[in-house]
Amino acid sequence: IMNAECALMGYYKDGQIFIHEDYSIGQSPALWKIVMEECTHFITEAKDCSRDFQNYLFDLIYESRKLI
Repeated sequence: IMNAECALMGYYKDGQIFIHEDYSIGQSPALWKIVMEECTHFITEAKDCSRDFQNYLFDLIYESRKLI
């Protein structure tokens, strides 16, 4: 079960990605997920929970299956 609380782990603003200091050290899976999400905001210019954001990620997942 997922907890739907809102916690700021990172954000994209004015061409830069900012990562919360709790996640900014090392190469944890959480850090990589945050960076991927914020890069997606940069690429799509879409907001969280938008259809454009979701479509981009679903298209990326679908296309990546060809690499497996």
